[in-house]
Amino acid sequence: MYTDLMGLYASIMSADQPPISPLPMRPWQVWNYGRRWLGQGQPPEIRFVVFGAERCGKSILIDLLQQYGRVKCDRNLLSTRYFFPLWHVHHHALHAKADLYGFQLSSQDLLSGQRLNEPGQFLQLLVDQGYHIIHLHRQDMMRHAVSLIKAQQSVDAPTLKRQPIEVVPDTLLTQLAQLEQQRLEEKAILSVVPHLRITYETDLLDPNQHERVAHQLSSLFDTDWQPQPRSGLRLVHQQIADLIANYDEVRQALEQSDYAYVLSPQSMQLAI
Repeated sequence: MYTDLMGLYASIMSADQPPISPLPMRPWQVWNYGRRWLGQGQPPEIRFVVFGAERCGKSILIDLLQQYGRVKCDRNLLSTRYFFPLWHVHHHALHAKADLYGFQLSSQDLLSGQRLNEPGQFLQLLVDQGYHIIHLHRQDMMRHAVSLIKAQQSVDAPTLKRQPIEVVPDTLLTQLAQLEQQRLEEKAILSVVPHLRITYETDLLDPNQHERVAHQLSSLFDTDWQPQPRSGLRLVHQQIADLIANYDEVRQALEQSDYAYVLSPQSMQLAI
């Protein structure tokens, strides 16, 4: 029933004449009600979805997009359930007051927030309405998990931002399990949807790669943007042990778990 309602919404949005329906409220009545709630006007021509987990480089991506105009990217737009989620998205797009509008979306938003049985179909409906799907991904799951834990700790103690942190091994193992599940969900959802994949380590972390990524985004949005040249930066390698104050304890716990593979000696990352 929920999928049928989304399909009804898509047909109403694209049809010149209201379709016939056996529902107690005719589709044109539903549309007129929705249009009054949504408001008049047009959303920004360039619209996008940042699909993926937190701490995958969204801020860097938005910084790149700001070369080409005012950008608004909403968070937690679909983290709670809405009867007509596409209307909810369209309402925010209409009131964006920006040249580019997007919102962040995760597999949990679709599966737990909206409780969709076919989340890939929902993303396809967004594509049909003019949205471009950008998948942000991190290769190094160990660093990703530590980054998520550190971000949570920094909320309570901002001075921790650039300091090594104490990591409870069980907390790290739980975070790794959640990331593993989320990656499987993302892969299944995106398998049926056209999208651009941007990887944190190879595309965003190194500022010397941003011009190439900007060209990819220009192609995705079908624009003739010319990225602004940026000066190159000298980068150094940073060990994962530099980020965790009790690294020996964490390493021992990981070696005895199913996630020992995240301790690869190649787990070094470029840093400014």
